[in-house]
Amino acid sequence: MAQPSDTAQTNGAKAPNAQPAVLVLAKSGKELACDSSELILDVAEREGIELPSSCRSGSCGTCKQTLLEGEVKYDANPEALEDSERSQGVILACSAHPVGRVVIDA
Repeated sequence: MAQPSDTAQTNGAKAPNAQPAVLVLAKSGKELACDSSELILDVAEREGIELPSSCRSGSCGTCKQTLLEGEVKYDANPEALEDSERSQGVILACSAHPVGRVVIDA
């Protein structure tokens, strides 16, 4: 009998290093349970909330949001985010992963 591949075993499961997180949308007050492996844009869309987006790769800046509380991580340095914007709390929802409890101005 064939053994399932590692990919098949983890489909639909959380990434092994994923930590629980919460995305809070300040304007609506919605709190969305998620984990640190997910992208903020994907979490919002999964819950039926539309945030502006276009490229989904961090290069256009359409998905910029203001981070009010918390911390995010990126897999790579997003092209469409200047250091000055980062210091002002701007994030790219399409490529930002929530760390713990994150509140955005959406």
